[in-house]
This record gives sequence, C-alpha cells and structure tokens, in this order.
Amino acid sequence: MKQAVVAALAATGFAAGDARAQPYTLDPEHTYPHWSVKHLGLTTFHGKFTKSSGKVFIDRANKTGRVAVTIDPASSISGHETLDRQMRGATFFQVDKFPAVTFRSTAFRFDGDRLAAVDGELTMLGQTKLVTLTVNSYRCTTHFHLKIEVCGVEARTVLKRLEWGIGTRFPPPILSDEVEMYIQAEGFRDQ
Repeated sequence: MKQAVVAALAATGFAAGDARAQPYTLDPEHTYPHWSVKHLGLTTFHGKFTKSSGKVFIDRANKTGRVAVTIDPASSISGHETLDRQMRGATFFQVDKFPAVTFRSTAFRFDGDRLAAVDGELTMLGQTKLVTLTVNSYRCTTHFHLKIEVCGVEARTVLKRLEWGIGTRFPPPILSDEVEMYIQAEGFRDQ
C-alpha cells in the first residue's frame, strides 16, 4: 500500500517537494474513511475502511496543498458478516481485480485561512472521477505525548454508487444510490 501512495505522490509532482509545503504522513491508527447507505429507505447501514495510508503536503501561507491517499477496499467492515463478504466480491468492490481505491488531490480551496474543500480524482473499480471533499474541520496542534505537530481533518462527500457500477443488483430503494462518505484523518508532520 505504501508503494501505491509513493507512486500517487510522484504523479502529482511531489518529487523533493516544495520547501514551503509541510509534509505529513497519515496515521493509520487514527484515519477512518467510512460510509453510510440507506436500506429500504428505513434504516442506514454504516461501515468503515480499516486500512488506509496517505501523505499530505500543505503550504498554509500560500494556501496550497496536495494529498494522496490509498484505501484497501477489502478492509471494509460493517458489522454485518454477509454484507462484508459481498462488499469484497463481484457485486461491490471486486477486490481481487481492484485491490486499491485512491484519491489524489488536484486543488486545495481555502475560505480565508480556513481549508474549505479539497478537489481531486477518486480512482475505484478501474474508473477515475472528479470528487470534492467538503472540509468540516481542520486543526493542528502539538501532540501531547510525542511533542510533534499533528493535524486532524474531517471531510465529507457524496458518491452515486450506480455511476461506479457498485451494487447494481441492489437498486434503490433496496440500497440508496447516494453513499455518504466521511473521512476522519490525523497526520503527523514529518521530522
């Protein structure tokens, strides 16, 4: 998975990196992309991906940045054994054929000094589509124990699963077309 992140960063122009951009490595223990989808219009299934990795470069002074993230779709868990098995199979993520989901930013958007959104390319099931992550919060502080800077972000987007060919055997209202994606991530500044 780390090799996929390095390759994605190289593709976005991260060679030695901009001297002003601060590099951060996502902490896999505190990074949880998760999803929710309506079932029969009655209840909501929730799940998360337990394996992901990524790298972020951010230049707050110039209000720019880049991010590359890789998610292991086989790590999706919902607490429902049958659904989890289906998520890995041909009906949903086809993990044998497509072992990674990647997001590579194309632009960071600021509202004043606040990071407001990240535009990028999401690659899943061999398809790449433009996606915007709306940033709900972004904050940095010194880690209480490690004494190095750590930043946290919470972001959200909505995907239409049928546009990706995901779970077409389960048309709405069995499962809603809209899938809410939430990303909680923490990253440590590289030393």
